[in-house]
Amino acid sequence: EVLNPFVTSSNDGFNRLVPGFEAPVCIVTSVGHSYEVPSRNRSILVGLIRDLNSPLATRFELRSPNPLSNTYLVIAGAYQTIIHGIKAVAESKLGTKELEKELSKDIGENSFYLEKNRAYRDENDVFEDYEEVRGWMQELLDYLDKLGRPEYLSHIDSVADNFLFLPDGRIRLIDWEYAGMCDPLIDVAMCAIYSYYDEDEVERLMQIYLERTPTQEERLVMDAYIALGGFLWSLWAVYKASLGEEFGEYTIIMYRYAKTYYRKFLQNL
Repeated sequence: EVLNPFVTSSNDGFNRLVPGFEAPVCIVTSVGHSYEVPSRNRSILVGLIRDLNSPLATRFELRSPNPLSNTYLVIAGAYQTIIHGIKAVAESKLGTKELEKELSKDIGENSFYLEKNRAYRDENDVFEDYEEVRGWMQELLDYLDKLGRPEYLSHIDSVADNFLFLPDGRIRLIDWEYAGMCDPLIDVAMCAIYSYYDEDEVERLMQIYLERTPTQEERLVMDAYIALGGFLWSLWAVYKASLGEEFGEYTIIMYRYAKTYYRKFLQNL
């Protein structure tokens, strides 16, 4: 995240999700499912490249440089981040297995070096777990149906661009093409994922909206809507890509919201 703006200063390198030639749109790494079983996730930023028949060819690959990159800045920045990581590892005195566990941490887990609300390793190729994730989304829909929460007219596309702040202080909401009867928390959830909020920011947004601490049920409903919203908009972006309009990183971010907040829903259930 810190290095990549220097490596890829243009969006051109990210607008590609062609199977087998995916752009490095995910700020994660991949080192293989196991020593014997490599993975093929080409959407990662940094990957371990190896050939079991040629051990000396093993290397890490930074996948985002492109013709617009400044070679000197890329090399200098890469060396600086590598040295920073090596120093942190040396001071931690952790073994190989412990370091692999750190790299494989899930969102919400503490780390001596990495951010808490981030995951840093992903061995799965883009959408290869689609059928499983689709099943998860159906579970969330079934859960919401059973709750029978009150429904009101909801916007369901509460991105910041749809809010008009008028000179006299009034606020207007435009673009109602996705509107329908739903639990109003869906609009809070959509606002959160459009803003790329993390868990702490989502909690703060709920408190502002409700003007109180959310109940356990409200948190579960919010988790479900964020997951469903992420799934919806990732599929929308894939559809748009089929028409020639690429959304690159946005597609993956939304898909990750679907998976991350389904797991969070299960943890809080």
